[in-house]
Amino acid sequence: MTALITVMSVMNGFHKEVRSRILGVASHVQITSFNGTITHWEQVADIAVQNPQVASAAPYVNAQGMLSYNQVVRGVIVRGILPDAENTVADFSNMMMMGELNQLQAGEFGIVIGLELARALGTFQGTRLC
Repeated sequence: MTALITVMSVMNGFHKEVRSRILGVASHVQITSFNGTITHWEQVADIAVQNPQVASAAPYVNAQGMLSYNQVVRGVIVRGILPDAENTVADFSNMMMMGELNQLQAGEFGIVIGLELARALGTFQGTRLC
């Protein structure tokens, strides 16, 4: 009986942790178009937030890419965001171990990468990636 209670407690804690980490950084709903391009995203976002069940909206773009550092190359999914808007729909700020999302500036080519990717590449905060 003790083992069952222990396992149930561990699984409940694990479930809660996984849920908060995944849902904390992933949008609950995504609006896309048939061709993959929304030309007037501001209007779409305004309409979406009129629904009382929608807390906020933020645009993003996804693409595939490669990052290279010190002869190590990794394939990545690149997500372009508006940092101020992204913090209203995801909990990146609480998950970031170094730096802050608001340090990303338009035209500066800043990037935020995950801990495992940073380890695989052998990088650290401030490293210039190709």
